[in-house]
Amino acid sequence: MAGQTDRCGTDGQVWDGGTGVRDRGTGVGQTDRCGTEGQVWDRRTGVWDRRTGVGQRDRCEGQRDRCAVRGRTAGQPDTQPDRQTDRQTDTQSDRQPDRQPDRQPDTQPDTQPDRQPDRQPDRQTDRQTDTQSDRQPDRQPDRQPDTQPDTQPDRQPDRQPDRQPDTQPDRQTDRQTDTQPDRQPDTQPDRQPDRQPDRQPDTQPDRQTDRQTDTQPAAPAGAAEPPGSRRAPPRGGEGEKPRKGAKKEGETNKHRQTDRQADRPTERPTNPAAAERGQRGRRSGRADLAPRPRRCHRRPVAMALPPALAAAVAGLLLLLLLLLLLPPAARARLLPPPPLLWQDLVAFASTAGSSVRCRRRLARRPAVTLLDVFRQHARSRPRRPLLRFQEEIYTFEDVERISNRAAWALSRRLELRPGRTVAVFLPNEPAYLWTWLALAKLGCPMACLNCNVRGRALRHALEAAQATLVLASPELREAVEEVLPELRRDGVGVFYLSSASPTPGVEALLPAIEAAPDEPLPARHRAGVTASSKAMFIYTSGTTGLPKAAVITELRLMMVASLGRICGLRPDDVVYTTLPLYHSAGLLVGLGGCLEVGATCVLRSKFSASQFWSDCRRYNVTVIQYVGELMRYLCNTPKRADDREHGVRMAVGNGMRAEVWREFLRRFGPVAIWEFYGATEGNAGFINYTGKVGAVGRANRFLKLFAPFELVRYDVEEDEVVRDERGLCIPVKPGETGLLVVKITKNTPFNGYAGDAQKTEKKILRDVLAKGDAFFNSGDLLMMDHEKFIYFQDRVGDTFRWKGENVATTEVEATLGLVSFIQEVNVYGVAVPGCEGRCGMAAVCLKDGATFDGDKLYAFTRETLPAYAAPRFVRIKDALEITGTFKQCKSNLVKEGFDPAVVRDRLFFRDDARRSYVPLTAATFAAIRDMKLSL
Repeated sequence: MAGQTDRCGTDGQVWDGGTGVRDRGTGVGQTDRCGTEGQVWDRRTGVWDRRTGVGQRDRCEGQRDRCAVRGRTAGQPDTQPDRQTDRQTDTQSDRQPDRQPDRQPDTQPDTQPDRQPDRQPDRQTDRQTDTQSDRQPDRQPDRQPDTQPDTQPDRQPDRQPDRQPDTQPDRQTDRQTDTQPDRQPDTQPDRQPDRQPDRQPDTQPDRQTDRQTDTQPAAPAGAAEPPGSRRAPPRGGEGEKPRKGAKKEGETNKHRQTDRQADRPTERPTNPAAAERGQRGRRSGRADLAPRPRRCHRRPVAMALPPALAAAVAGLLLLLLLLLLLPPAARARLLPPPPLLWQDLVAFASTAGSSVRCRRRLARRPAVTLLDVFRQHARSRPRRPLLRFQEEIYTFEDVERISNRAAWALSRRLELRPGRTVAVFLPNEPAYLWTWLALAKLGCPMACLNCNVRGRALRHALEAAQATLVLASPELREAVEEVLPELRRDGVGVFYLSSASPTPGVEALLPAIEAAPDEPLPARHRAGVTASSKAMFIYTSGTTGLPKAAVITELRLMMVASLGRICGLRPDDVVYTTLPLYHSAGLLVGLGGCLEVGATCVLRSKFSASQFWSDCRRYNVTVIQYVGELMRYLCNTPKRADDREHGVRMAVGNGMRAEVWREFLRRFGPVAIWEFYGATEGNAGFINYTGKVGAVGRANRFLKLFAPFELVRYDVEEDEVVRDERGLCIPVKPGETGLLVVKITKNTPFNGYAGDAQKTEKKILRDVLAKGDAFFNSGDLLMMDHEKFIYFQDRVGDTFRWKGENVATTEVEATLGLVSFIQEVNVYGVAVPGCEGRCGMAAVCLKDGATFDGDKLYAFTRETLPAYAAPRFVRIKDALEITGTFKQCKSNLVKEGFDPAVVRDRLFFRDDARRSYVPLTAATFAAIRDMKLSL
């Protein structure tokens, strides 16, 4: 086999170019020189091939970049590990005609037979010994007749050790001793120092000497062994005898090749594992050599993806391929601008990664829930503050110990068992946190009761979640005592989380909790927890009726808590929340996000606009949480010189209107606003990751593959979706308002409401885009513009139809909020006798010291609002009723209407003749009722 350019020097010397730069493709050197007196010097030990462990073979034929075996060129990796010595010995045999003209006929036939059995792993030493025998007449003329018989016995034991791993120490001496009997003693000192420096790069001593001995000619029989060597015993017994049919001098290479093929079956190892490795090596195109210790093979780890995520990724790749095939003009119309495209990809990667992380945690056995994530933080950062409330500071370790004591007390005193629902009737206080964690450690779902519910609504909430225990605060004593007789009759136990009880017959549990141990509970309490297990029940706001208990599973709990991480929440952040913990925004996004990331939460009992920024400076707050009208309250506070002196970098929430958004940024500085949209019971949502003012999110085409949604046409007057002749819903065009529906899939499930199957089914919309499909009906009207940004318009029921037109209450409220004397406004529709639809009415709260100006309001509405959208009636109130989550209540206002006999507040009527809002009297009301006055 021809290697690189070889040159033949004087005095029979052969110089190989491979010694200057060794072939890195195979990682070995070459048979380098043919020295004087027929000596051969090999420098292949300088660099060893980590992949195949073999070298190449060079012949002094003046050829370059050719390979006589299998047509390979020099530098191409050799996949046959056992061909190193084979090539060397064959090359040396081919060089013999230059020194032994009498053997020239043996050279040419040698190359052809060598190419057929190259895949046999045991030919390395076999060919080496044959070559040494061919070269002995040049070095030892007096022993020429004895050389050939001596090398034949060496072949039998020499091949067997070569099949053993390189890590065996006896291989080193075995190769030395096998080759030493045929060599004169005087050549050993000359060649040993020559190769020793070239083997320094090899870091494995056993393989270094192994290579050295393979290239040394054998020492004569009876020669002293090198110090420290161990000679392996021969296989045949005490002595080595020539095999039957041993070759004699004068036989051709072709005969020797045939002999090796005939003898090889008897020389294979009997080790089944080694034989199996050999078969695998021959099937894969590589011989089965000994293991190479310095080569570390790592198998790729396959990570299974959820089917929905895998489909989304595949769809994304297909979409990108199709877009690349489109013409540039069409591609520009379909693709968003480069900044938005990059933001879409980043948002998709962040959301999909969060979903995969949550599902992988819960897929383990046992499942890793949000509780387990908190406990990991408690072990890794026990002294890190988790909760700050007024002057109190609770570290992760403190909360872990307190929740352990509470869990032990609830388990022993109340005999709680996994799966039993416990209702929590608490305001914003630290007990809410450790009670939640204690119930989670017992495997008990928690029902988060609204602190504002009373009487019938409170009993309904307990019945919906099937709660048999209530843990209440003494601050809510009146609400508890109001329903206590009915609760006792129904077998519901009530306990106060305090040191003493203000109500007779109601026990205080705090002494038992303080006396309980703080060791962790046994894992058997949570042995059955999975991703679909019920973690808690969170009630809707109740703006449209009695509260409904939305089911929050462990998977949804984990994913909602990951919202903060998606928005950029960091472990070193301090989150300030004034939202009630009985709602998902405060409990899951705010406090749950801190548990998931490991951040600090500053909790306040109630929102205070005057103390908001003072608290942010006091606690070094970096992230604030908002919802509903909270931001408007902040903008309505008197301006101060230190409005921008704070460390808040990010605000996370929902429900901020565009005009409030702009005013907030203008007044309080560049704070990153992360507006999101989502319902407590919903199966998907949006995040405004671009910072577009007024938008709740963006219709990311990549995320739509992950969570399919649609905006469909909705009839406000009939309060139902519009369907085509096939009975399917009609998607709206960009710029049109439609009802948001999200497809119910395995990736986006709808868990429904507890204890109310009828209301659960009412939220499912079927046959939307195809027969048999099912979508979650959000009950919200949204609009998507031509840039794919989504804007919240109204809730179903809040939008009314008047004069044949749809009136969006949020748009009218945003416009009326710009009037100088109006502090707050709530717009709704009321029924008018003899008129179709509902007529617009606004309940307003005036600013301090301001008076109502009917003329000014009329002129303003005429300039800014269409005639059908301008409210016909105005009601002046001292304060507007809102829910615990800062949502405006409209149901009572709609019921009371505009009858002066029912409404005690001042009422005004829009009089087009006088171009003003005039007081509504009983006579005017009677004229409208009798349809004598046209509206």
